[in-house]
Amino acid sequence: MMKFITLKKLKEMEACGTFQKEFVEIFGEKAKVSIEKMIEYLNKNKKNDWKIWLIRTSLRLKDIRLVKKIIEYDNDANTKDHNGSTALMWATGSGHKKIIELLIDRGADVNTIDNNGDTALIWARYQNIEIFKLLINRGANVDTINYYGDTALRLALRSKHGKIVDLLKEHGAIE
Repeated sequence: MMKFITLKKLKEMEACGTFQKEFVEIFGEKAKVSIEKMIEYLNKNKKNDWKIWLIRTSLRLKDIRLVKKIIEYDNDANTKDHNGSTALMWATGSGHKKIIELLIDRGADVNTIDNNGDTALIWARYQNIEIFKLLINRGANVDTINYYGDTALRLALRSKHGKIVDLLKEHGAIE
């Protein structure tokens, strides 16, 4: 398990040049920064885009331990990036059930909307029924309409996800 963030690790994770440059300016080129110190810095300096990027990239790399560590040290489960996306949305879109549960347990709002009006339930449109069940059981609104006029049900119908359509209808989703 990775315990430290280094410039080399940021490069491997394909961090943007700005993040790499600021990392070097703050911590030094050869620095080994603990996850705790990194999150403390990102929280203090309101670097929400980078915090969400770090979680999103860790999910993509399937480094679930790192995601858990970041969440453990983070003080806001509802942090949004510049697109209004939260860690819960990225975890949902990636289908990581344990991370979704962890984020919700830490206070992530299942009904937060991003800049497109999408909720975590709408982000789940490419996932299995277990992700939908989890979000619904944790209070997700099945009838949220995004800014394009879509609901989770409409997207499931369009994608021909019969079991998800049935589940959404069982929980009161309206066509």
